[in-house]
Amino acid sequence: EQNRNELVIDDAFFANVVTQNATLPQEAKRDLAVAMIALKYTQSNSVCYVKDGQCIGIGAGQQSRIHCTRLAGDKANNWWLRQHPKTLALPFLPGVKNPDRDNAIDRYISDESETTVLTDGRWQTLFSARPEMLTPAEKQAWLATLTGVSLGSDAFFPFSDNIDRAVQSGVRYIAEPGGSKRDQEVIDVCNAYG
Repeated sequence: EQNRNELVIDDAFFANVVTQNATLPQEAKRDLAVAMIALKYTQSNSVCYVKDGQCIGIGAGQQSRIHCTRLAGDKANNWWLRQHPKTLALPFLPGVKNPDRDNAIDRYISDESETTVLTDGRWQTLFSARPEMLTPAEKQAWLATLTGVSLGSDAFFPFSDNIDRAVQSGVRYIAEPGGSKRDQEVIDVCNAYG
């Protein structure tokens, strides 16, 4: 029988830092607390990426931890691509409804922008001028600036591949309960990334 999650997330929660870098700034503690609170209310086998006090990607209910980590990381990357100057400067026509804007932004930052929202006949229904494409190189350069992200996991990371994937989305701080036979391997990879 599974018990209710009664996890208390306070300063004592952050007392057991197992990596060489044991310094947790207040912002990281806040973001890790937000992640752990969000995880209390998601389907089990979940991870949550948080930046600046807001959840930017949640991967929940997947069959493996790495799938959760990838799913949440992809969502975090999309959130960050929405902050790209080209995305923020999209010249929407007056009267374009919010759901249509949101869908257009989602497609603009995707790899299918040239075959969807930027095609002739389509862009004219959304924009006052045809936006420049956000190139793969621009996306990669922008994603490389995503830093200071915190990641919470509702269970231990069984393999270090989760850490490798998390770092690709700017993760700098991780909270997870531990308990894997490979904890030291995961800690070693965290130490390698600082």
